[in-house]
Amino acid sequence: MTGTLLSTSDFALAFSKFVENMNGMAPSSFNPFAERLRAHFGVDDLTTLVVLDRPFPPRDRTTVELALREMVRARGRASDLVAPTAASLFLPTFFDLVAEQPPGYPPVRLAAVERVVLPLPDGESLSCVKLGAYLVAGTAGERFVAHVSKHDVGLDKSLVVSFVARDLEQTQSLVAEFDGLLRDRSVHRGQVLSLDGSEDLGVQYHNFPIVRREDLVLPDRVIITLERLVVGYSRHAARLSGHKHHRRRGVLLHGRPGTGKTLIAKYLSRAIPGLTTFFLTGCGIRQLAETCALARRLQPSLVVLEDVDLIAAERANNDRSALLFELLNQMDGVGEDADITFLLTSNRPEVLEPALAARPGRIDATIELPLPDADARSRLIDLYASGLDCVLDDREAILTRTKGASPAFIRELVRRAALLAAEESMVGAIRIGDRSYQDALDELLVASGPFAKSLLGLHEADS
Repeated sequence: MTGTLLSTSDFALAFSKFVENMNGMAPSSFNPFAERLRAHFGVDDLTTLVVLDRPFPPRDRTTVELALREMVRARGRASDLVAPTAASLFLPTFFDLVAEQPPGYPPVRLAAVERVVLPLPDGESLSCVKLGAYLVAGTAGERFVAHVSKHDVGLDKSLVVSFVARDLEQTQSLVAEFDGLLRDRSVHRGQVLSLDGSEDLGVQYHNFPIVRREDLVLPDRVIITLERLVVGYSRHAARLSGHKHHRRRGVLLHGRPGTGKTLIAKYLSRAIPGLTTFFLTGCGIRQLAETCALARRLQPSLVVLEDVDLIAAERANNDRSALLFELLNQMDGVGEDADITFLLTSNRPEVLEPALAARPGRIDATIELPLPDADARSRLIDLYASGLDCVLDDREAILTRTKGASPAFIRELVRRAALLAAEESMVGAIRIGDRSYQDALDELLVASGPFAKSLLGLHEADS
């Protein structure tokens, strides 16, 4: 084997660079974060400190951020926020960051604080700390650390706040103080929201238009019963609980497509001051367990599960069957003293009947939404045409042709009639008359074909 021989001077230069590179790669025994902690607590041995971890789902990050901000400033406290990091550690715990790094591993450094900007219910946003440590100093020698980190192992993807103090009693007191702030300052309380599986947020806020009672064109018995079951129980919650009457209830709202089940849910979501409403649809049903846990924490709560029949297939479909029985288990598991209403909507209640009959007691009431009769259809036309110049000389003819129509169909009819009227007179106010409605009905009932009728919410009228 032959090779190029280096001169003495070249070898010396190459060896010098090798030593320089190795020195650069070798870890430093100095840990700036550990030194900051020693100075902060006035101790040499950091293993004498007490650490208590509080895990949270990532969707609580905004509430945790607001609670931490208030806590580190309370009662004249001052804080310094630092971000210890170790390139050799993927998700370091507090003790990982103060422990001596093994030989050959990069040392712990202080880096820029990493943040994520998340939305708030009012349309504003909040900059939240993803990884960082608050070094807090209070009056009378109070010292503690609140370390924000992340746990990501398998299905466990938690936001973790670690409280560090000199003794167990102080650390427990800090955790209790923080839990109190969380209960009082939850950004989710009183909101209408849904949960998803995204890593950083997992919460979507819904700013639905306000649905008034007069917007519900339904038989009085339906509205009164719903208000009694949902609003009444919450209004008298304390008295009922004192008499050992359970406050948890399950209501099944069923009817033909387009009869207003979602509209009622939106109305009820604003019917109780401080009510927190959760909407679960489609894939969101897989967040049921977490939704129920949050509903318990933020009660009074309303959990709306739309089109629940879609997850209630035959038992042979194991995936859907499991979701349905998970729903029943969660309804049973919230506790009888919980001020939580489960509002289930369905177009096909017969699909649910076998499962509900096998697990009685989960549903306290079933309420059917009928198709609107002639008087209700007339009121719906006036409701949806509000603000328009609408004059009908032969209202009865329109009502006859719309027999079997759902509120959704009537709403589309008014919208289509307004469009036709606007195209007929290109300037000035839009005036909707009999001809506009009849032409719109021709489009909806004839030109669109039979398939479109069912999509738009026109059904064979009940006898």
